[in-house]
Amino acid sequence: MSTLHTITGGALALMMLLSAGTALAASPLSADMLGLTDDQFEALQEARELRKSGDHEGARELIEEADINLEELKEAVKERREEARAHREEVRAAVDAGDYDAFVDAVGDGPFADKITSEEDFDMLIEARELREAGDHEGAREILDELGIEKRDGHKKPGRFGGHRGGDLQ
Repeated sequence: MSTLHTITGGALALMMLLSAGTALAASPLSADMLGLTDDQFEALQEARELRKSGDHEGARELIEEADINLEELKEAVKERREEARAHREEVRAAVDAGDYDAFVDAVGDGPFADKITSEEDFDMLIEARELREAGDHEGAREILDELGIEKRDGHKKPGRFGGHRGGDLQ
């Protein structure tokens, strides 16, 4: 495989990660999180659009002009994914244990923090989860709506809730 294909393929993979928000997915990616300048991050997003429109060469040139080190970027994305996975596991463990204090610690100042603000809210979250696990997705959805937890658009796994990190507790 040529260097051009390797660079363009690697860039595509990273652009797909960035565009999807991925399971990195604790929160939207930012230039800071990935070790990029704002200009580099913008160039990466523009390159993604070029690639989507079929202009692979233009995308590659934009990435090169922005002096984006793809290997460093891949590593930053990988680290962010691992952090997000560990975070989700902490949140899940707290919910599994029914431990509100551990939940608050795990959520920190993340997006869930403004949705589950009391032990009563936490109990409602657990109830929604139990309803979902029992097959009552409508009942679970009603509780989650009451809590202000929106269903993720286009999520591929049915029955998972969120839009917030930890929101897809299973």
